[in-house]
Amino acid sequence: MARYYLKTYGCKVNQCDSDSLAARLESWGLDRSDDPRSADLCIVNTCTVTAVSDSKCLKALRAARRANPRATIVGTGCLARRDSAKMLSAAGVDSTIDIEDAKGWLDYLKERNIFEGTPRPASGESRRARTRVFVKVQDGCDSFCSYCIVPFVRGEPRSVPLELVRDRVRASVEQGAKEVVLTGIHLGLYGIDMSPRVTLAALLRTLLDGTDIERVRLSSIEVNEVTDELPEVFASSRRLQRHFHIPLQSGDESVLSAMNRHYTADDFRRVTGQIREIDADTGIATDVMVGFPTETDRAFETTLRLAEELEFSRLHVFKYSPRPGTAAEALKNGVPPGVAKERSNRMIELGGHLSERFARRFVGKTVEVLVESKRDPVTGWYGGFSSNYVRTAIRDATADMVNTVARVVVEDTVGANAVATSLAHVAGAGDVKAAHAQRL
Repeated sequence: MARYYLKTYGCKVNQCDSDSLAARLESWGLDRSDDPRSADLCIVNTCTVTAVSDSKCLKALRAARRANPRATIVGTGCLARRDSAKMLSAAGVDSTIDIEDAKGWLDYLKERNIFEGTPRPASGESRRARTRVFVKVQDGCDSFCSYCIVPFVRGEPRSVPLELVRDRVRASVEQGAKEVVLTGIHLGLYGIDMSPRVTLAALLRTLLDGTDIERVRLSSIEVNEVTDELPEVFASSRRLQRHFHIPLQSGDESVLSAMNRHYTADDFRRVTGQIREIDADTGIATDVMVGFPTETDRAFETTLRLAEELEFSRLHVFKYSPRPGTAAEALKNGVPPGVAKERSNRMIELGGHLSERFARRFVGKTVEVLVESKRDPVTGWYGGFSSNYVRTAIRDATADMVNTVARVVVEDTVGANAVATSLAHVAGAGDVKAAHAQRL
């Protein structure tokens, strides 16, 4: 029986695409391998959001070829869509196939004698049971931010029908999942291509009413798509997790204009305030890009001050990376690499302080944590994420608590992580600090 190896780079949408491809391959009788050396087919699902992403993906393809010269090597995903010729020449792959082209995959596997049977219908979802499942509800984007290659490789916005999302969530519950994360390339545009128009808030109501999923979480959403309706839905149910990821990119309005981002710093103040009126402990994470062309010292300082003012729970910091074919590629006034690196370091440092400060606010409070099978690498304790997306180690958690939502008391923090004890065994957790200190 043929075996396949699949490595994924990039966003959660890419991971969802890989899950769907894996389900399709397995429906055709292929077995999954975690080692490229034992696979007949090696696949890399690529990302092209930055030059670093390109480099990592090409390196992974070359590594697969070295590990298994006799295997069939296939590149797919966003880099394959943007520049398949580069992938074929630079990485020596056998072919590139669009990840959503089911017929293309089947025809190619038959041509290479990797699959010779009769295909069974694919479920469209990974069959691996998981505590937390990412469910793709939307793809594509037409915003054309000046730095972004995504609209060129993902196409126009497309939404998964509401009923199909509901059925996929129900299937995840049947497989044991306790939390689903709704994800998309431009999640806030969910339903914009439907007639009649459907909103993301309507989708959330459908999942709350039509499924038994215990926890629903959103991936990234734009600030100008957090409508008045959305916080109202969150206020209606604790099953909706108290966590938003809203990309800022810059707090300076001249830079936002050059980025073709259609909001202001005051828009961010208004929306974050609206969310925190519902629950002051809601985690609000963000993305910040530094070193964008035209970003002056003053513009950077403005962004730094705004990030501190808004007290984000996490900062994901990126240095600008020019992408061929985007509008920003032609912009003058580029930021020297050394300056961009210094700004990145300062923003990352601030992000660390903000995350630690956010975690500390839960000391002494009772929170709910979805316990995962992966243990804390320092203590060996089980743990997971709170509703607010604070990673929490539970010092008295046992194996039978895995994949349950545990009510715990936060007793301490280590960096941005919380240390907790289940309500039945509340005690001190000073030993975890010692464990971390010893490791460092």
